[in-house]
Amino acid sequence: MARQLQQYMIGEACPLGLLVTPESAHVYQKTCSDAPDSIQELAAAETPVLLDTRGALENGPELERAVRQWLETLIRQPGLPLHRAGEAARLEDHLLPAMVDAEVTVVGFR
Repeated sequence: MARQLQQYMIGEACPLGLLVTPESAHVYQKTCSDAPDSIQELAAAETPVLLDTRGALENGPELERAVRQWLETLIRQPGLPLHRAGEAARLEDHLLPAMVDAEVTVVGFR
């Protein structure tokens, strides 16, 4: 899945990508190059910790709904410290600046 996201980011000239699975969430950044190795992982966190769930979100629609709600909360209340410790905070810190006046879209598997 990470390779598919990387190809999408290169094809769409997307500077930042978020990949969320039931187990983990990853933020990727594209450098100026269009080479596949121009995509670097900036941060990763455990999805249940990031989304504050009591376990793995196994089905696609449930995971998508939880991620969308988390992103909408970040957008609406950017000063709200959701996760201010560990890898979850690093992941949010990379996303927040990119989400100012941004549109969140979901692509890929559902």
